[in-house]
Amino acid sequence: MSSLRHVMYQRLHVWIQFQGLFMVGGNHTSSRLPLPMIRMKSTKVLTRNQPMSVSDLNLAFRDLMAGNWLVQGDKALSIGRGSLRTVKVMRKLGFVDAIGVARKPCSSYVRRGNIYALPFNENSFDFVFSTAFISGARVPARIVLEMARVLKQGSVGVLLTRLPGPTPATTALVKAVDPLASYLKFSDIVHVRRLNSTVIIVFKKRFTCNEDDEDQ
Repeated sequence: MSSLRHVMYQRLHVWIQFQGLFMVGGNHTSSRLPLPMIRMKSTKVLTRNQPMSVSDLNLAFRDLMAGNWLVQGDKALSIGRGSLRTVKVMRKLGFVDAIGVARKPCSSYVRRGNIYALPFNENSFDFVFSTAFISGARVPARIVLEMARVLKQGSVGVLLTRLPGPTPATTALVKAVDPLASYLKFSDIVHVRRLNSTVIIVFKKRFTCNEDDEDQ
């Protein structure tokens, strides 16, 4: 493990441990939090590739809205298997322009596309949600990079991974999240939440400036 990766691992462990001790079951603030948060719900265990239910999606999105990670008016995108279900939940919550991408779309709400090569330009969306579990993806790094590419600067993406059991220790949570840090070349993990056996990871795309901006 490189020294930088080791430091990131230690910092993530401290964040999750701190939030697990003091923020479990707590309320979100109205501002975007700089540290991850873990909130327990139940001990229900799901298989690695089993998609989130409508009720869990609804709970997850309401939680993201309460934390101001998902804001009314955001241009939202859902990618991967189960995108139609996700888009319908978002539209019911008021995100009427939410769309999805799937290999075999079956609705006008979902566009045909490959999650490893999204059919959109850079900086196109305010919010991107991946229904594909990173823990079971063939090329997880490519999914993360594509999500970051189509996100606007300062906007957030949501990744999902699955835990091996119902009551993991802090170390298990860190191990579930840690690999993603190496994929986020231009983003930072800003929020972590556990929902049943699913870990919801929110990352924020950094603001960058180009040389032309610096010369002005």
